[in-house]
Amino acid sequence: MSNKHAARLPRPVESERIPLKARKVSFSWEDTPLHWVPGEPFATHTMNVLHLLLPAGERWFVHVYKQVLPHIRDERLRADVIGFIGQEAMHSQAHDEVLPHLRELGLDPTPYTAQVDWFSEKLLGDRTLPPGRARKWWLMEAVGRRLPDHAALHLERFTPSTSAEGNGAFEVELSRSARTVSVAADTTVLAAVRAELPDTAYSCEQGFCGTCQQRVLEGEIEHRDELLTDTERGDSMLICVSRARGDRIVLDM
Repeated sequence: MSNKHAARLPRPVESERIPLKARKVSFSWEDTPLHWVPGEPFATHTMNVLHLLLPAGERWFVHVYKQVLPHIRDERLRADVIGFIGQEAMHSQAHDEVLPHLRELGLDPTPYTAQVDWFSEKLLGDRTLPPGRARKWWLMEAVGRRLPDHAALHLERFTPSTSAEGNGAFEVELSRSARTVSVAADTTVLAAVRAELPDTAYSCEQGFCGTCQQRVLEGEIEHRDELLTDTERGDSMLICVSRARGDRIVLDM
């Protein structure tokens, strides 16, 4: 992790630090009219959208930063993160409290909030990853997506070779699906498998994130990733880059 802009920013002093603490807030909406910006229905509903949009993202903040806490060693930073979690939880609750009032005024926000929740889960939600480096890498990226530009999380990646030179064709048996797919020299296992099982999870396609990790039941693996531990390499592979050493491999798919 590095901050490429750190040298250009003034260093904060202790007196400028404001401890983050969740404020318990509650608002009464009973007497708020439908168009609460007088004479400006468009402006009113533009700002109302924030009540529909923000809670899902704030819940995501809470979820991700709870997972980050065990990795934080700096006590002051840990206290700030705990304060931030409490702050975002309170924000989410405060926005959610507006929704029943909108329903009473004849505006049902459910279709919109359902789409926002779905989108947030697909874009920002947890990846189904085993414990270890793969999950830790995803967690760092999840946090990095919410850092401001001047405090960007810098992750260096060294791309594995994707050249077809020296590759051989082989077959992949998908045990649970009772299917067999052929993998050409210029095709990845992931691409061949997704032609049969299009819902197969994947993300980076470079052997870094671990999303496509699959258990190997039979066959020798030629590992080409930089992620899996030696133990994980014994019975699993990242099908976006790794291949079979022989002419057949069996996956638990």
